[in-house]
Formats: sequence, structure tokens, C-alpha cells
Amino acid sequence: MTRIFIFVVLTVAAAFVFYVFLFSDTPKEPARGGKGHPAGLSQGDSKERPDIIRKAEELHRETYQKRVDESLKDFESRLEGLKSDTRKAGRKVRGKLEDALDEMSRLLDDAKGKLAELKKSTGEAWDRMKEKTDASLEALEKKYRDVISRKK
Repeated sequence: MTRIFIFVVLTVAAAFVFYVFLFSDTPKEPARGGKGHPAGLSQGDSKERPDIIRKAEELHRETYQKRVDESLKDFESRLEGLKSDTRKAGRKVRGKLEDALDEMSRLLDDAKGKLAELKKSTGEAWDRMKEKTDASLEALEKKYRDVISRKK
């Protein structure tokens, strides 16, 4: 109950801060049109993104990268647990799982490499790397489920 109350309070506070930041004393630019309007830009657009949009994108990227990093740490601990269980298991089970665990380890290393590339990327390259990172995490999850099913 306390956690829910704290969550609600923090959510309301964050919404209020966002609202104040969004609607604070930001000067409004007059609408442009006709002569003197930069080519290729629609009315009201600017060459640079507004500061709040840039900050929101940065926050989204940081949050995504932290989530992926936590997922990779979770997979790392799962893999270590599976390796430990495999060492304790009989020869028959161990034989079935060792190759799958090695492949899972390679997939984990690949996902870590993609996360490192993602952290260096910006703009459209970041979006492409995000898709590759998501695919890598999905492959890792699929392999984990495969290993678990073989273990039984």
C-alpha cells in the first residue's frame, strides 16, 4: 500500500514538473511564411529541435540503455546459474546443455557489443542499433527458453 502511494505521489510530482517545464515562460516565435521562410521547413519548425524534445529523447535513450544493461546482467546471472546446474547434473543432461550454454554465452557477448555500439550512436544510427539490440535480446531470450526446455 505504501509503495502504491509513493508511486502515485512521484508520478503526480513528475507530471507537475513536466507541465511547468513545458508551459513555463518560453518565448513563442511568430509564425513564419512567405518570403524569408527557410526552404524545406514547414511553418513553425526550426532547424534545431526544441530543448524539451531533445531532453526527452536523451532521457528515453538513457532509460532504454539502462534497461538493456540490467537485462544483460540478468541474463549473465541466469547463464551462470545454468552453468552451475549443468556441472551438478548427470553426464546425459550435461552433454545436451553444454553446446547450448556456449551458444547462449556467445549471444550474450554479441548483445553486450550491440549495447556498446548503441551507446556510441546518435540520431538514425541509434534507432537502427536499437532495433539490432532488441533483436539480439530476443534471440538471447529464445535461447534461454530453449536451454530451460532441454534441461527438463
